[in-house]
Amino acid sequence: MRITSRTVADLRDRLSNVDLAVVEALDRVDIATAGQLRRVHWPKRDQARTARRRLALLAEWRVVSRLERRVGGVRAGSDGYIYRLDVAGQRLLNQP
Repeated sequence: MRITSRTVADLRDRLSNVDLAVVEALDRVDIATAGQLRRVHWPKRDQARTARRRLALLAEWRVVSRLERRVGGVRAGSDGYIYRLDVAGQRLLNQP
């Protein structure tokens, strides 16, 4: 999937304030685990599922990418994923 300026504009309309906060956080820290992002941006216990879904959707849209290696191995579940900005996320930050 090519990430064009039109794609980035469409993504900007789809992203929530929390999604944009995740993008800005990853811009500041480079990489973060799903658990770290969840604790900061979805702090309530009952928001864990929402966090997993949103991070998976952001990865599907190429806003963030998951690194190959997971923290804690297979038993860590989705909290073990490590995220960084992907192409669309970087372009979101660079567009006015």
